Amino acid sequence: MRGASIQSLSEGPLRCFYSHSEGLSAVNQQDALAFHKVISGIFRQTAAIPIRFPTLLNGEQDLRAFLQKQGTQYSAALARLRDSIQMELSISAVQGVAAQPASGREYMEERRAISQKLADTAEQARIRVQPLLAGWRTRAGKQRDCLRCYALIGREAEKDFRDHIQSMKIAEFTQLSVSGPWPCTEFLE
Repeated sequence: MRGASIQSLSEGPLRCFYSHSEGLSAVNQQDALAFHKVISGIFRQTAAIPIRFPTLLNGEQDLRAFLQKQGTQYSAALARLRDSIQMELSISAVQGVAAQPASGREYMEERRAISQKLADTAEQARIRVQPLLAGWRTRAGKQRDCLRCYALIGREAEKDFRDHIQSMKIAEFTQLSVSGPWPCTEFLE
């Protein structure tokens, strides 16, 4: 972060990459982007579990203690997810030019219809990529009228996954985007 060199530390079977940051009182978007760039570079070469950003520890001794405490869990996850990637789908309702609902009931029916359309699209995507899946999770998105789907697949299946999703026919007023590959953070358990 902020020009600090990337260092590594091994604790048992784990190898952790970190930077020293003296007097860091707040982090910003540039710091998050730098963190993401480092994680992406490591993940392109090997399985990785990013520690939540920003995790600030007081020196190498605290980092070792953290790794000792989480070591068994992280080692098991890395062994299980070593050859896997996480792909993400964002499914959202595109707002059309709709009239204001005449009543609260109409509003609730419209909300229910939108939610059902998103859920149907997520299920259609899951079925379409089922042969590639080792895991699937669906969560509400941060914005209203959005679902986030997380697919756990083998590293070698990325192109097939993208092809299957991009060739899907989706409902009118629904938008679907694919991102990844990412470390398998939704499947750490």
